[in-house]
Amino acid sequence: MKTTGIICGSNLWRSKGISSIARTPIRTEWGEVEVARKGRVILLQRHGFGTPLPPHRINHRANIAALEAAGAAEIVSLCSTGSLTTDLAVGDIAVAADIFCLWRRDTFFESEAKCSVPSISGELSARVENTARLLGEKVHGFSEGVTYIQTIGPTFETRAEIRFLSAMNPAVAGMTAAQEVFLACEKNIPIAVLCAVDNMAHGIGKPLKMEDVLRASAAHAPYFEAFVARMME
Repeated sequence: MKTTGIICGSNLWRSKGISSIARTPIRTEWGEVEVARKGRVILLQRHGFGTPLPPHRINHRANIAALEAAGAAEIVSLCSTGSLTTDLAVGDIAVAADIFCLWRRDTFFESEAKCSVPSISGELSARVENTARLLGEKVHGFSEGVTYIQTIGPTFETRAEIRFLSAMNPAVAGMTAAQEVFLACEKNIPIAVLCAVDNMAHGIGKPLKMEDVLRASAAHAPYFEAFVARMME
């Protein structure tokens, strides 16, 4: 069986189950990262195990390099997102089929003329989708073609930005996962992106309020904890 790296998002910041697993620091060229291991699953908190880092300060290169060093042969990225369409409602789960981010490209190729072709793994996404469907939420599968749009952060997007990005519907917006896909592909590590819809993006539906986002994100924590537990079995 393959060793799977799972990148935990803001839904799992306060997960007691994950924080109770013994952690190991891994030093990389890009910085030191703590990971937790249970069986063939390696858990990494995207925002850190301590005080959570804001999205724009996350060291994505160190995170992916640490997962590679720990032996991850595939990566599943768990994400909190906002929906750009009423077809994806708060509470839904989506398996992203593609990514969009024109304004940032983290790379390991700092001193050599190399490039990779970034893509989400259909094979891994199918396995992730099968696991996700066992857990009771409404799941939008890989075949529905949901695009994960990474915005700059750390603020939410403006109404005008969402109107512009809505041309790519069905789509969700987040602030992190595209960099993880870019970097994993540079390392030739298959990656899948599993998204929780925790809010309707600014201008889609009712007014966006931070307290509603936090409430929905907390409500998805048990779902993601159950997903991680399934992956550990």
